Order: sequence, then structure tokens, then C-alpha cells
Amino acid sequence: MEFKSLRELVRIVENSLFVQFDMLNRLADMPTTGVLRKSVFKVLAAVVGGALHLLVLIEKKIWKNAFVWSCDVDRLDGFGTEYGVPHKPPMYATGYARVVLASGTSSVSIPEGTVITDSSSSLEYEVIATTTVTSSAKDVPVRALVYGADSNLDDGVALEFRDVDIAGVESMSSKDIAGGALFVVLVNGDVQGWGETAEMYRARLQNRIQNPVNGGSKNDYWTWATRHQFVTHAYIIPQKPKVNSVSVAIANYNSDNIVCTDDQVEEVKGYLTSDARRPIGADVHVFSVTPVLLEISASVTPFNDAVKESVTDAIMRYFRGVDPGQTVYFENLRLYVRSNSLAESFRIDSVVKDGNSVSEILFALTFPSDPDDPVVAEVADCSVILRDGDI
Repeated sequence: MEFKSLRELVRIVENSLFVQFDMLNRLADMPTTGVLRKSVFKVLAAVVGGALHLLVLIEKKIWKNAFVWSCDVDRLDGFGTEYGVPHKPPMYATGYARVVLASGTSSVSIPEGTVITDSSSSLEYEVIATTTVTSSAKDVPVRALVYGADSNLDDGVALEFRDVDIAGVESMSSKDIAGGALFVVLVNGDVQGWGETAEMYRARLQNRIQNPVNGGSKNDYWTWATRHQFVTHAYIIPQKPKVNSVSVAIANYNSDNIVCTDDQVEEVKGYLTSDARRPIGADVHVFSVTPVLLEISASVTPFNDAVKESVTDAIMRYFRGVDPGQTVYFENLRLYVRSNSLAESFRIDSVVKDGNSVSEILFALTFPSDPDDPVVAEVADCSVILRDGDI
């Protein structure tokens, strides 16, 4: 929709005033030279045009905030309330502390609320369920005490008790502590912490509006799964592993370790299988994705930081949209990068998947015959190496 600028409004008002005064002069048989100086017309036009421009600015803001795709961040929560899609809250990193017992110790109880720290970074984690360690080693569920990705830890980081050591524990180390997310969003002048950026939230709202709830469509399951703060991507596989079933593979790309924990998988499964939303008779399976290392070597021109960053981002976006079970052909990837980056030329030199050079990329989707065995739902964990295409 077009809104006139201040300059255009002043010009329109000035011309209108001149025409109206000229018409009155003609009707009154007065000289057409007019009784007002041109400078007076300009002053009147500036005053009236300025007043009209204030109304135009109000109309422009009202029109802009009538749509999710163009509205201010302040309006997003209003649309979320209307469509039942709230923004994601900030998230604590969760995972496990691997507790190893000292020799000769038969069992140790780790109480709920016990605080464990990483001494090198002073990050603190709280035990979220009382756990009795009866074997030589066991994983104790923990949660970070502060929001954000800073609390995510690599596996094997040494941990210790913050307050009092528990007798019988020889050592502790981190395992799968990931998923923390905190994004700063400015709402009505106030700084808020969200579990996603404003544009991520806007994209989810647009998807909800463009795809109304449809009784269990692929998009319904995607919407239900991604409303959880630790699920950034959900891959919906209908009619798998059998007829009248649906499989949902979830991932958290806010973390370096995109795998969702068992507890997170169970939380999503409980939500999807609730009678409040699950289609009658649907057999729902939920599991985490299986990341596979993908090393992509490519040549680009021009070879500068802006182009390299845009090419890397385009490759990452492309592979996050590839479902488990699909095959990626190099030509399709090349065309996507050329259309969605600043590169003038892009050539794939080699692709290595899990240590093996490949000419096309197949992401496996395997359902084991034993239900206790994990499902293999491969997605890409990309590493990109770019070279100068002019050399």
C-alpha cells in the first residue's frame, strides 16, 4: 500500500489551494493573478500538509501492524495469543553428570537440588531428580542454573560438588549437557529474554496462519513439536514405520549438539500423543535425529568474507531442510547456493560423509525390528571448507 511522503503531501496541498483560490477569483470576476502571494500558499501548504502527514503516519503504523509479516516486534505476542502460538521461553541447558563411584563403594544417593559446578568456568548445575548410583558409574540428570547457550558443555568436562563433597564419589563429568538458549528481544522498550529470535517467532506465526490446524496433517505435527523451546526443527515422516503411524524426528540447532535428550523426546511424545490433539487411531513415534558429519569442500568467487559467510549460511539452511531418508544431489545444492548467496560462482569440489567420499548424499532413515533399538534418522552436521575459485 502506498503512503504519501511529507514532501508529496505539501506539494498536493499547495496545488489544491492554488486551484481553489483561482476558481474563487474567476467566480467573483477578480483578477486571476490572485490576492495571495505565492509564499503565503507555501506556508499554508506546509501547515496543512504537516497536519495531514501525522494522520498518514498513524495510518501507516496501523496498516503495518495488521499483518504478522510486517508488524513490529511489540505486536508479535498479540498475534501469538490470538492463534495460540506463544513465543518460546528462554531455556536452561540440560543433560547429565556422569558419576563414577570410588572403589569399594556399593551405592551413593545424589539428592535432588545438589549443585554441581564446572570449576574452570564457574558454571553451576542442579540435580533435578534424586538418583541412586548402584553401579560403578551412572548418569545423573542435571539442569543449568542460568539460561542460555553459555551453559552448554562438551562431553567429558570435569565437574565437582559446589558445597559439600558426597562420600563415595570418585569423579564426575559432563554428558550431553546442551540445549540452553537465550535471545535478547526488545519489546515496548523493555529488554526480554526469549528462547528464539523475534524473526524465528514471526516465521512460526506465519506458518500457523498459512496452515490452519487440519486434524493431524504434517504441518500440524511440525507446529506441535516446534512449540517446545528445545525443538528448532522437526522432520515429519508419515506412514512410518507402518501404515496409520507417523514418525517425528526432532533436533535442536540452537546447540552444537543438535541431538535431543531422552527426557526431551519423552516430553514431546507426551504432548503429541495427548488426546487433546492426537488424531484418533494415530500411532505416533518420536525420536531424536542422528547427526552425521558432512565435510563439504567448495570453490567460490569472489573470495571475500561476505561471500564466504553467505555461502556457508546457505549451505546450512539447505541441509536443515533435508529430511531423513532423502537424497541430496550436488547439482540441486549448487543451484540453491547460487540463488541464495552472494557468490557469482560456486563449485562443489568434494563431499565426505562420515569419512567416505560420496557423489551424492543419502541420509538414512532406518526403523529397527527390535523396538528397544534406536531409530536412525540421519541429518547433516556440516563442516564447510571454501577455496578461491579464481585460483
